[in-house]
Order: sequence, then structure tokens, then C-alpha cells
Amino acid sequence: MLNLTYRKLRWIIAGWLTLSTILNLIDRQTLSILAPLLRDKFHLSPQDYANIVSAFLISYAVMYTVGGRFVDWIGERVGMAACILWWSICAMLTSLAQGFWSLGIIRFLLGIGEPGNYPAALRATTRWFPKAERGLPIALFSSGSAVGNIIAPPMIAGLMLLWGWRAAFIIPGALGLVWLVVWLWIYRLPEHLPGISQEELAWIRNENSQGVASASASGPQRWGDLLKDRNVLALVLCRLVSDPVWYFYSCGVCVPCQEGNTHVCEKLRVLGVDTDGGFAEYIQVASEQLVEVPDTVSDEQAALVEPVSVAMHTVRRSSFRPGDTALVLGGGPIGNLIAQMLRASGARAVMVSEVKPFRGALAERLGFATVNPAQEDLREALQRCVGEPFADHVFEVTGVSAAYRDAVEACKVRGEIVFVGLPKTPPEVDIQRVVFKEIQTSSSRVYARQDFRAAIALLERRAVDVVPLITDQLPLKDAEGAFQKMLGSDTSLKILLAP
Repeated sequence: MLNLTYRKLRWIIAGWLTLSTILNLIDRQTLSILAPLLRDKFHLSPQDYANIVSAFLISYAVMYTVGGRFVDWIGERVGMAACILWWSICAMLTSLAQGFWSLGIIRFLLGIGEPGNYPAALRATTRWFPKAERGLPIALFSSGSAVGNIIAPPMIAGLMLLWGWRAAFIIPGALGLVWLVVWLWIYRLPEHLPGISQEELAWIRNENSQGVASASASGPQRWGDLLKDRNVLALVLCRLVSDPVWYFYSCGVCVPCQEGNTHVCEKLRVLGVDTDGGFAEYIQVASEQLVEVPDTVSDEQAALVEPVSVAMHTVRRSSFRPGDTALVLGGGPIGNLIAQMLRASGARAVMVSEVKPFRGALAERLGFATVNPAQEDLREALQRCVGEPFADHVFEVTGVSAAYRDAVEACKVRGEIVFVGLPKTPPEVDIQRVVFKEIQTSSSRVYARQDFRAAIALLERRAVDVVPLITDQLPLKDAEGAFQKMLGSDTSLKILLAP
């Protein structure tokens, strides 16, 4: 039976290592949480902020490898202490920053000390736990990064509100120094623990030595030897391929990303639009970007989840309330789905404005009042449909210059215009008219993750009907012809390509 002191101390060490990774993430995230405030205070542009973050990432990436070698050379007790001391001081020094250069330099220095935490924690775990029991302690200190991400926002925000932004850097850094004192007090190698038996030491050493006997016989491994090891090479290549996926759709470092609005990232690159891969047989994405589609949603419906999500995000971005009236300018797939979304959300009346007969006829078949603004006065049509010549909300989905003028004229006093369409050239908008009518304006771009989930739920309940939007289904081998058909036809909306 294991010695009670040994049993207690090894789990205390595991818990203390977990706390180190929590503090590691808090110190790392403090800047991103305070980014909006510091950008204003130091007059930092988005590019300035991105460069500051890059300075940290560069030193962090390099020191991952160097830090591991440093811990191997000096040992986990002193190595961990040195890393914690370094990054805690750097975190506290951030409170003295005066602008771009000082922030960048300090963040670069912070990146030097932080990576050593992980190899030191892993080395300490292998010292105190036999191979058969390492899974749980490793999982514990690894989970500290997730816990740190949860704790950091309320903690840093609270410190900033109570004592100012400088305290938000000083106090977490000071906690690291407290951690350091306790670490130096409690940590020692198992053989130096009073009361540990030779049987227990042999148990740990025998298991630990099984996997390293051959390496010990030949001395420390060189870089070339490590890279020739198939296991090491496989791990390195997997990380090399998979880690960039986290930055594939959004950069993760700009202010919108840090505030949780990755869909409007300053460097957003949409798969199939800005980057290749939309028609690839296989493509690698982060699991967090996948959303499960239930069996009750057909493959055809699932193919249109993306435009339904755009419509969902648009309506959620607006100030629409049940009982309001709405005018949708544009009867294409997005405009049609926005109209359906408004009706499903309790609109009193929805009118679709469309100049192309096929699209207007489709909206009518789905039960919407329509108007062709090239043939009928928009306000007269609204009077006929809504009972007044204005709408509470106007959704501009065409990107056509004339539609912007129509939007201002058709919007009710103190109503709202939501801009969705993307004009090829800057349109003329009568701002004086907007001001005199006290019109509120908002806009919508793509969608967020919750919109995707909500879109699937609507399709599952049949609250929106996407099937009429599918005008053609062609085999994948006819993809080029499908694009030509889309470009040259006024009777095509969504063309599905089947493998």
C-alpha cells in the first residue's frame, strides 16, 4: 500500500501544476480582454494590435522548443520556478506600458517565459506518477488552460473596474509569485521525500525506466535522431497541419475576434470564397466549426442551411418585433428567406420588392405580397398591402443603387433600414432625409455559430421552406455548366450539385 504522505503530496503537486496552467492562461489573456480599452488609450490601430499579438506568438513558438530543452537541462523544479518568475514579472511590467513599442516588447518577453510551463509540468508528472497512472494528472494540468479561459474574463474585468487596468496586470502576476514560493517549498524529487519506501521508489523508477532504457544507454538524443523517430515526426506533422485550422476562418487576435465576433474578423477568409476547398472531396476543419444536422432535415435542406443562417442573422441583428411590418427589397434567395423568417417571427405584413418576374412570382407562390418597383410606385403598393405607405423595417438585399433611395422613401419615420446587399460601387444615400425621419440603420454580415444552429432548428420544424429555392439539381461533373446556367438565366436561384 502506498505511503499516505506520498499519496497526498503527489496529488498536491498535480493540483499545483494545474494552478500554474490556469495562471498561465490568465496572464496570457489579460491583454486581449483589455484590448478595447488599451486600443483607445494608446491609440492603437488594428494592425498595431495584431503586431503586438504577433510579437508574443513569435517568441512563444520559438521558446516552446527551447523551453523544453531548458527544463531538461536544469530540471523541472528550477525550470518551472524560472518560467513562472519570468512571466509573472513580465505580466506585472505590462502595467507600466505607455504605447505600442512598450506593449510589443513586454509581450515578446512574456512569450519567452510562458511555454516552459508545459514541459516542466509533464516532466514533474513523470517523476511522481508511474506510467500506468499518469493519464489523470496530465489531464488535470492540461485542463488548466480551459479553466483559465473561463476565469480570466470575469476576473480581469472585475480587477479593472475595481482598481483600474494596471491592477489587472499586476495582481495576476503577483499571484504567480505566490505560486512560485509554494512550489519551491513543496516540490522535491520523490527520493528526497521523508518516509517514502524503497519499494515505492522502485515501483516508480522501474516503470519510468522501461521506455527510456535504450535512450539512456546512448545518451541524450540529437535533433536529427528525434526527427527520424516516426512517432515524433507524426506528432509534429499533425500539429503542423491541424493548429493553423484554429486561424483558418478568423485570425483570433483582432478586437472582433477577442470580443467573440469571429464572423466579422478583420481578416476573415471564408472557405470556398476567399480560400479554396469549397468543392473538395475532403477538407480539414476544426471540430468546433461543425454543426450536426438531424436526420429529419433532408440533404437538400441541409445544403441551404448557410443562406438560411444569413437570413436568421439578419433578422436577429434588426430591431424587429412581432406585429411589425416589413419591406424586403430583393426577392433572391437571401431576400426570400428573410421574408420567410420575418413571417415566422410574427410580422403583421411582409412585402417583397422584386423587378425580375420569376423571383416575384416565387414570392407570391409562397404567400407574400409583391411589387415590381419598375412598374408600380412602392409607397402605393405598401398602402395596398400594409395599410400605410411605409414599413416599420426595410431590408435592403440587392446592393443596387436605386434600392437605397427606395429604402429611405419607404421607411417609416423612426423606422429601421437593415443593409444586407453588397453594392459594387458606393451608392448615393439621402442622409438628410435619413436624419429628418430619424431612421435607424443597421447592417448584417454572414452569420454566427448560433445562427447556424437556429437555422437547422427552423428547417427541422418546417418554419421556412427552402425547397422552392432549389431550381436545379445537377451532377457534380456538370459543375462548370451549372455556373454558366446561373450566370445566364433569370430563372435559376439555387443549383445543387450532387456527387
